[in-house]
Amino acid sequence: MRKYRKGEVAIYTRNNNLELIWRFGGQRYYMALGLPDSVQNRSLAEKLKLSIELDIVNGVFDSTLEKYRPPHQQPKPKPQSIEELLKTFPKQQGHYLAAFKKLKQYFGERIRSKNLSNVQTKDFVQWLRSQVKDSTAKRYLVHINAVWAWGVKEGLVMSNPWTGLTKGFKEFNPKPEPFNHEEVSKILEAVKGSHYGDFIEFLLKIGVRIGEAIALQWEDVSADCSWLWIKPGKTGGRKVTVPPSIKSLLLKRKAQASCSLVFTNCRGGMIRRNSFRFHFWKPLLKRLEIPYRKPHNCRATLITHQLEAGTSPVNLAKITGHSPQTMYRHYFGSTSQATQLKEIY
Repeated sequence: MRKYRKGEVAIYTRNNNLELIWRFGGQRYYMALGLPDSVQNRSLAEKLKLSIELDIVNGVFDSTLEKYRPPHQQPKPKPQSIEELLKTFPKQQGHYLAAFKKLKQYFGERIRSKNLSNVQTKDFVQWLRSQVKDSTAKRYLVHINAVWAWGVKEGLVMSNPWTGLTKGFKEFNPKPEPFNHEEVSKILEAVKGSHYGDFIEFLLKIGVRIGEAIALQWEDVSADCSWLWIKPGKTGGRKVTVPPSIKSLLLKRKAQASCSLVFTNCRGGMIRRNSFRFHFWKPLLKRLEIPYRKPHNCRATLITHQLEAGTSPVNLAKITGHSPQTMYRHYFGSTSQATQLKEIY
């Protein structure tokens, strides 16, 4: 490292990242720019170097270095209104947008202030419950609470007035509506030979979460396709031994595989669940005159029919990644098993 004169700012690279180093007032200063060494970034480094050197000469040097931080290291301006806070929040889709719409509808002009009192938020909750079902209102409040909790964490707001406002809401856990045997047969027959045929058969016969099926890669499948490994996600990772029909399906796909994903969309990329649902799944059920249920119900279908067939709930919980408590609470009520006690003595 070469020596540099007092007040002179030197530009260095460490691990290909740009740094500024200089001495002033008997102290050594160092500032990592967080930028890779490139022509464009080096030009920015030169401008910062000149700015620091001029301030030293003119006696206005900022020893906190905040004045010289590159734009991407500057503190983000704090939002001044609810609307600005909502726009800053990184998740801008689905139920979040629906919740934001209700906030704007209720607060109107008052949305200009990001600081809400507990009275205002409680009034909003009462109004919201008069507009939508309790289950929907609770979901909206969970999302709104997440925005303010994020804002507190990021230092954008001082406090979160939405904490604890979902207390008193009835827990709404609708029972799953599995496809019956006839509906399953109609679906499997209709999708034979289609691009998503194997994907749907896999969902109905293995019962993994749709996100787990979408993310499944060939490195997660055994060499002979007799079992697969579901990576840790919502629950811990687990090994699933597949039935013969799925083993045959996987072997056939493996021989023709052109990428690391086991199942792909029509263009060979990752399946987007919303696109799959709107462009394939909904039209399929409508054509077959089967009452609409989300693709996730393939999982409920497998679990329900396995329970009816006598599969141990504890073993099934290990395979599907549920807890036994969830299995008993959500799925036993959906089976068609008789509730009468058997004669065992």
